[in-house]
Amino acid sequence: MAKKPTYEELEQKGTELEERLHGVDIRQLWDVYTQSPIPTLILSKEGKIESFNDAMAQLTGYAHKEVPDIAAWMPKIYPDKKYRNEVIEISSRSRHREVDVKRDEFIITTKNGESRHVQFSVFDILGDGGPTDLQIVQGEDVTERKQAEEELKKYRDHLEKLVEGRTAELKKANEQLDQKIQRRKQSEDELQEKIGQLHAILSHAPLVLSAVDLEGVFILSEGKGLEVLGRKPGQFVGVSAFDLYKENNPDIFGYIQRAMTGESVNATVKLAGEVFDVNYEPIRDDTGKISGVVGVSNIITERKQTEEALQERTHDLGERVKELGCLYGISGLVEKDISLDEILQRAADLIPSSWQYPEITCGRITLQGREFLTKNFKETAWEQAAKIAVQGQAIGSVEVYYLEEKPQSHEGPFLKEERSLINAVAGQLGSIIERKQAEAQIKASLKEKEVLLREIHHRVKNNMQVIMSLLRLQGDQTEDKKYADMLKESRDRIMSMSLIHESFYQSEDFANIDFGEYVRSLSTELFRSHGTDPNKIALKTEIEGVSLLLDYAIPCGLIINELVSNCLKHAFPQERKGQIMIALHSISEDEIELIVSDDGIGLPKDLDVRNTESLGLHLVTTITEHQLGGRIDVNREKGTEFHLQFKPKGYKARI
Repeated sequence: MAKKPTYEELEQKGTELEERLHGVDIRQLWDVYTQSPIPTLILSKEGKIESFNDAMAQLTGYAHKEVPDIAAWMPKIYPDKKYRNEVIEISSRSRHREVDVKRDEFIITTKNGESRHVQFSVFDILGDGGPTDLQIVQGEDVTERKQAEEELKKYRDHLEKLVEGRTAELKKANEQLDQKIQRRKQSEDELQEKIGQLHAILSHAPLVLSAVDLEGVFILSEGKGLEVLGRKPGQFVGVSAFDLYKENNPDIFGYIQRAMTGESVNATVKLAGEVFDVNYEPIRDDTGKISGVVGVSNIITERKQTEEALQERTHDLGERVKELGCLYGISGLVEKDISLDEILQRAADLIPSSWQYPEITCGRITLQGREFLTKNFKETAWEQAAKIAVQGQAIGSVEVYYLEEKPQSHEGPFLKEERSLINAVAGQLGSIIERKQAEAQIKASLKEKEVLLREIHHRVKNNMQVIMSLLRLQGDQTEDKKYADMLKESRDRIMSMSLIHESFYQSEDFANIDFGEYVRSLSTELFRSHGTDPNKIALKTEIEGVSLLLDYAIPCGLIINELVSNCLKHAFPQERKGQIMIALHSISEDEIELIVSDDGIGLPKDLDVRNTESLGLHLVTTITEHQLGGRIDVNREKGTEFHLQFKPKGYKARI
């Protein structure tokens, strides 16, 4: 721990300061203190606030008379009792630390209710016998710095998420950046000192505190920051700032002149290879008249370097996001219903926006003699290219050109990341081309199979038509009505199956048949076959958009054929009029109900549909229960109504 100066040493330093100030009276020095931009108060060990400068009043919103002592200060600045107790405890621990400057950061509440982050520094004022009963308390408002750090962190986190998959290296750089920021924060030692009574503080402050009179002559030049400039405290006193800066640093010369007009000036300047944050404020006397300018300069070289590093890394992150956008855009093209040529043209159009200089970037994709160019395409000497390969065989290339020369980088004017990008684009296009070629082969194969299936259905239908014609000829030559009817029923059954194959032959979907259209065609043929007058017996259909596989369509067609034929033959004797209704609909997600009903004379009460000599009804029950795996119910009220329910495999109701 450094030895504290004695009263004689302080007196000697005071004498030296008086010599440097060339006759400046204590009033001027006090004006510098009271009008200093550094919030400052003088506190006695008994808790009385001896003095309270304008900067402290501006920071807190309170006048000195409102907070004459620490007892009045604490409840106003720290209204929350719990937090106030924490502040008291931290301050108590801080007072026992063996250091010259005690520094703590707290959140104060100003008079208008605003919360501000303030870093307080406490210095003992030394007398002849050592420490006096007075302390200097300085406050630095770091609220904006806190907010800036929070915004910086949020923005950094947002960018990191966008390129999470590629940020291992950047994460390490970010950690190094955070460490730099922490070191910068820890190394900040902005000590402010008062003139006269604040001499001890000024001699230790890591900044430059200066003041000039209206003639531009330095009346104060203190702070350890002078060492960075190769100067000693007080060395500039008596020197004309105008002569010093007018030629060598006209910016600082202009800032001092502006402050002399009453303007508060904040700027960044570079001196001796270091970056300074400078603040100039006019000094006013009791009448408000400007008597000079006070300046506070902080070294912010490391912070500036950190900001520039962050800007560079932010730019790099933006470039990576553009690259990902290019690859994502190309991936999305394959999902669109467009040709391979259009995919390649759109991919070429995506290229320029993903390179470092999009405004002068053009591209070309070649594939087996075909070219896909950007609108501004032109071959130049600044080229980057990658081959497009399918199954290890080169079939084309991706080329990127700059239209004008740019500074040399990793690969000509191109970045090393852009080499990775063009390779990725070429690889992605190779995968897309391979997929498109496979799709084309599959489509050709499917088309061939469709033609074959269509021909099979057509030939089966024709063969059935031949069988029907043979049965018709045989029936026409059969004199026994019983056998003629049997041949006719067989012909109708074959006709029901023939219509199924005709429907599949004419359908665009070979897996399913539109059963509603089929039922209407079958009913029309049955009415014609039985010579039924549609004006006497009406046909009503209620059929949803149900599609069935061939294995279910043929059995259902046979069932409808038997039931409708039975209605036409037996339900309406002696020219009786009536109606036949056929309904087909889904009763659940995977189950279908078929209803065939009539309002004719009905079935005999003693007829058991499962035990009858009728071949037609026997076919209906057998097909329903054994082939379709369904169930059948008969309702004999008001005519006859057959209810059939079954679950076709692979069937899903349309929603």
